[in-house]
Amino acid sequence: FSTSFRTASDLKAIMTTESSNRLNREIADRAEGWKADPRNPRNLSFFEVELIRKDGSTIWTETQTGMLRNEIGEPYGMISTTRDISERRQSENHLREKEHLLRTINENIQDVIVLWSVELSPEFVSPSVNTMLGYSIDEFSSLIDSPDSLRNIMDPETSLKVSEKIREGRLRILQEPTYHHNDPPMELQLIRKDGSKVWIEAQSCYLRDEHDLPYGIITVARNIQDRIETRKALEKAEEQYRSLVENINDVSISLDTDGNYIYVSPVAEHTFGYTLAELLGQPFAKYIHPDDLERLNERFAVAVAGKSGNLIEFRVFHKDGHIVHVRFSIRLVYEGNRIVAINGILSDITQQKAAEEALLKAMDEVKKLSVTDVLTGSYNRGYLNENLPSEISRCHRYQNPLSLVMCDLDFFKKVNDKHGHQAGDKVLQAFVNQIRQIIRNQIDWIVRYGGEEFLIVLPETDLDGAVALAERIRENLASNPICINDGQKITVSSSFGVVCLDPRHESRPASQDSLINQADIFLYQAKKNGRNCVISGCYTKP
Repeated sequence: FSTSFRTASDLKAIMTTESSNRLNREIADRAEGWKADPRNPRNLSFFEVELIRKDGSTIWTETQTGMLRNEIGEPYGMISTTRDISERRQSENHLREKEHLLRTINENIQDVIVLWSVELSPEFVSPSVNTMLGYSIDEFSSLIDSPDSLRNIMDPETSLKVSEKIREGRLRILQEPTYHHNDPPMELQLIRKDGSKVWIEAQSCYLRDEHDLPYGIITVARNIQDRIETRKALEKAEEQYRSLVENINDVSISLDTDGNYIYVSPVAEHTFGYTLAELLGQPFAKYIHPDDLERLNERFAVAVAGKSGNLIEFRVFHKDGHIVHVRFSIRLVYEGNRIVAINGILSDITQQKAAEEALLKAMDEVKKLSVTDVLTGSYNRGYLNENLPSEISRCHRYQNPLSLVMCDLDFFKKVNDKHGHQAGDKVLQAFVNQIRQIIRNQIDWIVRYGGEEFLIVLPETDLDGAVALAERIRENLASNPICINDGQKITVSSSFGVVCLDPRHESRPASQDSLINQADIFLYQAKKNGRNCVISGCYTKP
């Protein structure tokens, strides 16, 4: 290394371009200070550089450089200290990827839509405002009838900021009507009717006529309370991970060629509970979980063969019996061509493993919530769009029929109008529960397609089987009154449209939209025929 890189400029050959450029800027800035004041004892701060190793691979390092000075303070040289931070960088990147993933999959929520006139008076508010904020449409409309009235649903500082932003946007569009720039979404904390607060993301854009002139504004508000809480949890987890990586206590060991301990650093007593006297001379394998021994021996063989694989993770028994997860970094010691010892570093990664498992569990929960309808527990449209194309492809690939059942509760609006929305919610929940009792578990699945409209997906089911299932659901619903308010029971019915895609009869590929559309057509016919009936047919390519 010293022979190949005799000057500081030679070191550029083992740096990536980005690292080299960044380092040059850092050195140039410091050099100006040294020229102005040679006796200034300032050192270069820590900087991170990606280096290119002799075999072509790269490694991330952290380096600090300081000046060597004589007895009168004049610099006569420099000293640099460099350490490998590749593992830390990898852990940090892993955390950022997890955070990005969790934010991406946590976006399926019920939105509130508000339509405004150009004069900023509300003309339409979607009913979902009741779910998100607890207000009726009229109550909420009266609270936002002008920019200044936003203080009714926001804290003073936020409402002032939003009001100013609204005025700026309106003035800009009045001065330049064809201006098309949309501001990025805003994250705001709103005050619900019961006094609690909820985080939302609001995005607005202008509605334009055929002459490209604005005639209104549409605002979409999305509940991001879970996202904010997840972000805070991720930031906390990231801080815990970083603290773990930067302050980990490692155990240094040496083994003879028989795999017995010949050296163990004192920290082993804290990590594994054994004294040094109890470990020295004992077989390394004695303390390893038996399920990991075969894999560990394989990785040792790879390392001895000179191939990659010098980092191994396995489990070790603590003296008190609990499991310690460790990462083992191996370095073989040679005399000539003969291996005489194995040196290594054992890093305790138990907390990291536990945090990863907790994070994966949290991700699974968030994923489940993102594809589930909150009210009924059935799947939502996001799940449908993600999985129905796969079911259609599988149907064609294996030449098995696929059936869809579109069902809609008859006169559901009258239930809400007469008994209230809470009663309507109970009817929806009971309907879904009845369907679940009839369809096949882990095979068939149900989606809340609209307000009271549901779609049942039946893989490997022909038209006769789908019609029979729809009839069972129809008869079961009609003959079992649903309990709503204070023990009161009501009887409801549903109409069904059934379509079957059978690749043995229709070989042309079917799209998701065309398949659902035909089921919807049959549902419409069922309603037209007096409701509380099943209309079906085979899928035909439009």
